[in-house]
Amino acid sequence: MIEINNIEVAIHAYHTIYGKWPNQTQSLTDTCYAANNAPVIRALINNPRSEVCLHCQISSISTNPDNMGSYLDPWHHPFIIVMDDSGNNKVSFNTGNVVLTNSNGTVTTNTMNFIADFDLGIASWGNRDTPLSINQANYLNMDLSSWQMGEKTK
Repeated sequence: MIEINNIEVAIHAYHTIYGKWPNQTQSLTDTCYAANNAPVIRALINNPRSEVCLHCQISSISTNPDNMGSYLDPWHHPFIIVMDDSGNNKVSFNTGNVVLTNSNGTVTTNTMNFIADFDLGIASWGNRDTPLSINQANYLNMDLSSWQMGEKTK
């Protein structure tokens, strides 16, 4: 949760400095980085004004070619980052199918799809042993997220 909070604070700091979200290139739809958050992390660490918004351990940055440069959670999955690019103070996103391998080598295909009343969300996939189902309560074990359970809407 400390890492999630640090990412959230860093992204809000970037937004305050630049007036846009890290790596924001459009304002029509919200952007969700579910399998590779490297573009966001790069912007937080190395940006035009040399404002370092995020400090993280090198060991937490992925060297895997599939998500090179992503900030990894304790289970070695990229943190999920979703930002309100459309500016309506809600995020709407669908991660599509994300394949995860947990620390025991179990491979699962997961999806996160919902609308919520916040402008920025950070979450961890956690240590998934079983695939997530669209019918599962709250879609994920969101004990590892920057938002409170009561704030999410379907």
